[in-house]
Amino acid sequence: MMCWEDGVNNRKVAFSTESYDKDILNTIPYYDEVYYQIADVISAYFSDKAISWLDVGCGTGKMAETALEQCNVEKMICTDNSSVMLQTAKQKIISSYVEFLELPIEKINYESQFDVITSILVNHYLTYGERMIAARNCYNALKEKGVYITFENFAPCDEMIKKLYLKRWEKYQCSKGKSIKECKKHLNRYNTEYFPITIQEQIKIMKNCGFINAEIFWCSYMQVGILARK
Repeated sequence: MMCWEDGVNNRKVAFSTESYDKDILNTIPYYDEVYYQIADVISAYFSDKAISWLDVGCGTGKMAETALEQCNVEKMICTDNSSVMLQTAKQKIISSYVEFLELPIEKINYESQFDVITSILVNHYLTYGERMIAARNCYNALKEKGVYITFENFAPCDEMIKKLYLKRWEKYQCSKGKSIKECKKHLNRYNTEYFPITIQEQIKIMKNCGFINAEIFWCSYMQVGILARK
């Protein structure tokens, strides 16, 4: 595993761009499945309607790739604060429907332009105040009745349960071929290089920013998917 600076606030990102897709599959349980589930939720919600989509923190373009396969996307903007990640995404996603922008979530400035906004493994790098700004930016960027979906690492409410979940996560990573040293190095990033908050706190932030409702649609190990409506 390698760490690198993302260029904004010196945040440490877990993997190099070159190995990101492979390394994250060996780290986040059900990583591919999460994207399919998100696209399935959006497809069911909007049926055959042509939709506009903003994917913040797009990384190597996995969400765009899945969305274009499963949903009726007429326009998609993918943002990331890493020019290197964006270059990789551009090489992967060749589509006239997709535009790529180098832009952190805290500086998104759209008004009622998107039916869907997704944010995958982004907010856990933010301070609490930055999370509020990010959620409010996403709320403002959505059209009425639009949908915001986040997928993030979360912090358990109980210390004993946190230890249990970390132990399970370590076991998963070892089962994917990582050494014990590599597994522990990744788990030691918890609250040092990324800063998870509880599921309840994540939902509270969304509601405080104006979302009508916010509910869990996916949860496994120490990752949660939350769906919110404007």
